Amino acid sequence: MHEKTLAWCDACVLSWMDTGDTQQLHRWLHGYFQRLKALGLEKQQHSFYAYWGRQFFNQFQRNRRRGDLERTEMDAFLQSDWQVKQALDALEIY
Repeated sequence: MHEKTLAWCDACVLSWMDTGDTQQLHRWLHGYFQRLKALGLEKQQHSFYAYWGRQFFNQFQRNRRRGDLERTEMDAFLQSDWQVKQALDALEIY
């Protein structure tokens, strides 16, 4: 990923979360954005995906590897965020 784009995305994500380790965040973003690019997602969406990913990991990771997190934790996260719950409710009503 182009360094200028990565710096812009760092700024976006950092403005949404409180993290003490910007180097770790930079490494995570780089790898995550590479994966999003490989999946064919548009660059404009990358920072939004990163935001939700970090929100989940900040809530559930607690000194665990990302690969050890389970679907039940993802479901709990989706139910704990009012915006996501509202979106799910809206779709069910529709």
